[in-house]
Amino acid sequence: MNRKPYHTGAELRAASAAELATQFGVLGTHFWRIARGLDDRPVQPGRPHQSVGTEETYSDDLPGLAAVQSRLPVLAEGVARRLASEGLWARTVVLKLKFADRRVVTRRMTLPAPVQDAAALAQTAARLLTPELVQGQGGAG
Repeated sequence: MNRKPYHTGAELRAASAAELATQFGVLGTHFWRIARGLDDRPVQPGRPHQSVGTEETYSDDLPGLAAVQSRLPVLAEGVARRLASEGLWARTVVLKLKFADRRVVTRRMTLPAPVQDAAALAQTAARLLTPELVQGQGGAG
């Protein structure tokens, strides 16, 4: 979608259904409806988890790469505990950084084999974390 002229939900909401259908085909209509909060699919509360994660919000921005890196083991431990308690394994690790100006930058890596331990999760997250990402220059992925 980043290759198209739409980068935010607001840009999708501003587009007409016909315009989105031209850009994305059948998915365009879906995007138009979702951007307006229209979704008549039934809620399936008993569905298995598709993802497990943990987030931490800090009162002050973390000052640089080392500070962000130092938080990864604690966050990974939280995810590992949830995975183990639910009998799940992780195949894709996603790192998401939120900035004070509300920008969100994400990176993901799919592993060759599923993992469940905190060390492997933290190590993978550390590989995704670059100085450019921490500075907010890494774009959204």
